[in-house]
Formats: sequence, C-alpha cells, structure tokens
Amino acid sequence: MSGQKPPFISIVITVRNAASTMGMCLDSLLAQEYPKDCYEIVIVDAFSTDQTQDIIKDYAKNHKEPKISLYEKAGYIGAGRNEGIKKAKGEFIAVTDADMEVSPQWLSEHISSFEDDVAGVGGPNNNPEDILFTNTISCLDIHGPCQDVVPLRGKNRYSEPFKSRTDIYTTVCRNSCFRKKVLEEISLFDERLVATEDPELNQRILKAGWALRYNPKALVYHHHRTKIRAFFKQQSHYAFGQAVANVIHPQMYKLIQPLPLIGAIALLVMLALSPFVPIYLILVLIALAGYSTLYLAYGIKCAKIKGDPRLIFSIPVAVVVWHSAWVFGYLRGLIRRKAVLSEHWAGIESHA
Repeated sequence: MSGQKPPFISIVITVRNAASTMGMCLDSLLAQEYPKDCYEIVIVDAFSTDQTQDIIKDYAKNHKEPKISLYEKAGYIGAGRNEGIKKAKGEFIAVTDADMEVSPQWLSEHISSFEDDVAGVGGPNNNPEDILFTNTISCLDIHGPCQDVVPLRGKNRYSEPFKSRTDIYTTVCRNSCFRKKVLEEISLFDERLVATEDPELNQRILKAGWALRYNPKALVYHHHRTKIRAFFKQQSHYAFGQAVANVIHPQMYKLIQPLPLIGAIALLVMLALSPFVPIYLILVLIALAGYSTLYLAYGIKCAKIKGDPRLIFSIPVAVVVWHSAWVFGYLRGLIRRKAVLSEHWAGIESHA
C-alpha cells in the first residue's frame, strides 16, 4: 500500500442483542492500523431489545473517523448483511460479528492478500480466553478456519496461507473480506437461509470463476459461548439452518450433516427391537463403546497437543452435546424446513 492511498473498506456487522460484546468489538475495529479515513463501520441491527443500539449510537457520536452508521433490518442474517452492503461505500466489504475482537492488522492483512483472481479473503477466528469450556469447543472443527482446532485426523491446515477454487470454507463471515463488485454480480447473500449463508455465498463465488484466499495473519478472536446450554442452542441453530439450506440448495447436502440424527434413530430402533432380537442390544453396546473410545482417544490427542489433561474428559462431553444439538436441530429443520421459509417472508412483510 506504500506510495498510494489504500482502498476504501466498509466493515459490515449484523447484530441482535449483542450488548455484552458490542463495545469490545467496536474498540478493536477503531484500533485498526489502517488509515481512519479509508474505512467505515456499517452496523445493521435486527431490532435488538437490549442496550445494543444505545452502545452503537454512543460510539458513533464520539468517533467521527472512521464513521459508524447504524441501520435496522428484519429477516435472517443474510438480509442484514445485504442491507449493510447496499449502504456501504467501500470497494471492499469486510465482514465480522459482534462477538469478535479483530487484530490491529486485520484490514491491512485482508487487503494485502487480494490478487486479480481473488474475490474473497478469510482468516482464522481463534479463542482468546483461557477457560476450560471455550478451550474445549475451540478444539472442535465447527466454527470455520481456526488455528486452535485439533482435527480428528491429520494436522490443522490453517497455520499457512493458501488459495482455493473448491473449498467453500476458506472464508467464513466471522472473518472475511470481499470485492463488493463480485458480491453484487452474484446477487449478494441468499436471504432465505437461516444459517450457512457464508458457505453458500462462497459456493456461488467459486462457481462464477473466482478464487478464495486464506491469510492466517488476518486474525480475529472469537469469544465463544461459555455455557453448555448456550453452546447447545448455537449448534442446534446451525443444524436447523443446514436442513433449511439443503431444501433451497441441494448441492450443499453432505451425508455427515444428518449422520448424528441417523445414528440416534438407528440406536433407538435397535433398542426398541432388542427384546425381540437380542443381538440388537449387543450391537447398540458395541456402537456406544466404539463412539466413546473414538472420542476419548480424540480427547487424549487434544490434551497432548494443548498441554491440558482436563481435555481428555471435557472433549467427549462437548462432542456429545454437539452431536445431540445436531440431532435435535436437524430433525426440527427437516420437519419445519418449508414452513420456516414462508414464515421468513411473512416476517419481512410485517416490518416493511
């Protein structure tokens, strides 16, 4: 960027009831080592009922550069992001969430990664807190690119930069930056999606002939859920959203998505039939023993890599909660997937 003014970037954030983390997020965005007159912060609120809007308005009043703008929009997260993109003035659109704390070099690292054929750049969302529960769930490969993840097999690939024309998870919207013209060319985010709107967007970007790039230095810190109930609710929402997304975009379906549900149903059926077919009870016990052994071994691997023996037992517990949430959420999504789309459009009309 030396010798000329860097491109103007619009940071787009969608929020709802984010008062507990909104100030932290804004503080990190205002501390960017990027010219203050070369970026703006565009926040779209989905009618928060807490102090979120008051916090944003206070920051907007007290900080003239970069400019902080607040808008409201009903609908799912894609609708909010699209509203922010439409209001944005930047040549590039950086996207993050209110529970993220971005590194000072965040914008500079994103911009430095763009090449002529690159439409979007992603980076890692790492865990900043030394809390057993957040350390546990950050080991799981469930939040997109993350240098804290311990893969079930192999090594974490997010320590080195790479470019991809196939991987739709190269960039996720906790930490991403896109060319605005490309987003407009592919009609922005799909507003019908409850969740998984970012891999679906990336799928269309790649299909249009562009590449995605990953930069491990474009770092954000993800303040995870700190309680089991909140984690269960989050993962259930993801599963629900995936089931709905698969109706609209069948190409997004992968067998691993309903696998926890399929496994749970199979075990329950065999248990119900075991009084009549005793071998089914043996098969259920073998399956449960194999499941437990696999994730206990995974817990040992995590504990060894992270140097925390508590992970040996906390990892299997987190996996059970994670998979249970997907059983519940995916089943609910299958049952309600068509109705929820109609409800979505009705909600949009009610706020029009």
